[in-house]
Amino acid sequence: MENNFLVANDGTIMNPQKPLYLCEWNSGDIVQIHTRESLYDFYKDTNLYDTDEHDLNEWDDRFEGINELLDHLETNDEDAFNGRFDNDVYRNDNMTIQRIY
Repeated sequence: MENNFLVANDGTIMNPQKPLYLCEWNSGDIVQIHTRESLYDFYKDTNLYDTDEHDLNEWDDRFEGINELLDHLETNDEDAFNGRFDNDVYRNDNMTIQRIY
């Protein structure tokens, strides 16, 4: 049987081959760890993925939507981050996201 959990009860990361993101809504009312795929599966029917200019979710004034931000967070940038990924916290409205693995 396949285990779909990202983190085991002891805190061990179960899915290290994919980037993981710490996501918080409403200042910690909801805290989740997601892969890019699980984030989409949970929130595809919400406004998180809206791309209409009127409803556009801008992240940190640099990324016009969640997909553009995730593209940035998925890659390591050796020049900017000393060979490590960008683990800055990005905020939009009531959500924050940070790459944690």
